[in-house]
Amino acid sequence: MSRTGSAVALSPSPSISSLTSEEEAFDHTVRIQPESTSILGLREMASLKRLERDNQAASRRDAMSKRKIELLKAVHPSLKSGEGGDQGKAGRVSPVSGTFASDVRIRGWKMVGGRTWSDKAKVGAYVVYEIEIVLRSGGSMEILKRYTDFVVLRTALKAAYPHLRQAIPQLPGKSHLSKFNPDFLADRQPRLQRFLRTVLLHPEMGRGGQGSVVGGWVTG
Repeated sequence: MSRTGSAVALSPSPSISSLTSEEEAFDHTVRIQPESTSILGLREMASLKRLERDNQAASRRDAMSKRKIELLKAVHPSLKSGEGGDQGKAGRVSPVSGTFASDVRIRGWKMVGGRTWSDKAKVGAYVVYEIEIVLRSGGSMEILKRYTDFVVLRTALKAAYPHLRQAIPQLPGKSHLSKFNPDFLADRQPRLQRFLRTVLLHPEMGRGGQGSVVGGWVTG
């Protein structure tokens, strides 16, 4: 039996590709969507700026509130334990023993409502005195008071301590023509300081507590 040989067709030689296997597997028919980029407009930027300012203002208010509580506790020691202090016959809280301040200084003054000392005719302009009170409990506090505040304090002290009226110093006089004059204010400053030292360091008038006149004036 004779064997008949059949020709076998050779497969064409494979073409050499420069693509990697990952590139060959990639579906080039799928359209690539561009990555969306969020661009803030002027309105959004303004809103973020307002939010940042509000957060900063809230932080400052929190810090001021904490400082206020600390000062209240220093001036009114009965608040430290949440107690109401000693109740008088009329139900009022009596001042605690001992003065809350160890020293008082008026460091200077400044005008509010005017740009320079020549703004004498500016409506609503007034002078405030920068007062530093050294606390016996430690630290110090700074307050701003107008001359009219000193008048209010003296009137309240005379009403609360009629037996000590002779011990309450007189206040320096007023002068509508010279109230913004630096020389006039420089002469008034030590006299106001003497008044404050006399009443705040007085063993009776200078006591702290929720019924304290000077304590309410300082923290008010």
